Amino acid sequence: MRNLAVLILGATLSLSAWAQVSISEPSDARFEVATIKPGTPGENSGIRFLTSFTQVYTENTSVTDLLKYAYGLHGDQIIGGSDDLMHRGYAITAVVSADTPTKPNADLLKQMLRNLLSDRFGLTFHPDTRELPVYLLTADTPHLKPTQQAVPMTTGGYDKGHLFVGNGAPRELATYLQRFVTDRPVLDRTGIEGKFDMDIRFTPDDAPAEASGTAPDYPNLFAAIRQQLGLKLTATKAPTPVIVIDKVTEPTAN
Repeated sequence: MRNLAVLILGATLSLSAWAQVSISEPSDARFEVATIKPGTPGENSGIRFLTSFTQVYTENTSVTDLLKYAYGLHGDQIIGGSDDLMHRGYAITAVVSADTPTKPNADLLKQMLRNLLSDRFGLTFHPDTRELPVYLLTADTPHLKPTQQAVPMTTGGYDKGHLFVGNGAPRELATYLQRFVTDRPVLDRTGIEGKFDMDIRFTPDDAPAEASGTAPDYPNLFAAIRQQLGLKLTATKAPTPVIVIDKVTEPTAN
């Protein structure tokens, strides 16, 4: 698949009340070296893992971007903080120590990013719940395919009109949907456990009309999820876990 944004989600270590949001017990995992520089205005933001998860590289990435990734949040679930500090872009290069006892993986790097936010940006927050516009992901007539992937982690990615999640549960599908596709948080209410390979092809709302008629005629997102996975996406308002920013500062010197 051309231009496919591929990410890897580590295991979710969440508190029971935050089943989908990756709020976890504190960890001492930290990068050996982390350099933080101002990003270039106008550049796309992004988080990349390099050299078998031993380096993290970001481009024009904000505190909000890092929080969304490290804790599995939608932007609407981040409350407070100075707009300037929360949305200012940074270029970050961080290196994992060769002496790290745990093999580097996506979950470990999320823990390290959380500590980077705390150590270098002085970030503190507390969890709360707010009534928000959300999408509920529920079971309709599920026909999910058990995973065929040998890798132990959840993998996935998005290209315009094509979302896939490999070796993941519906809660990971919800995370990918809210990260790449939807304009509001997606809460998993399917009650389905297990690991599946989930592939959705749909016509985005902003897709241009194809005069040639050669493009596949895929349904919209809601119909595609129902037809292709047997799940249902419903717009509503619901109590939703959020984090409330108590403090955030400019990053300390390298």
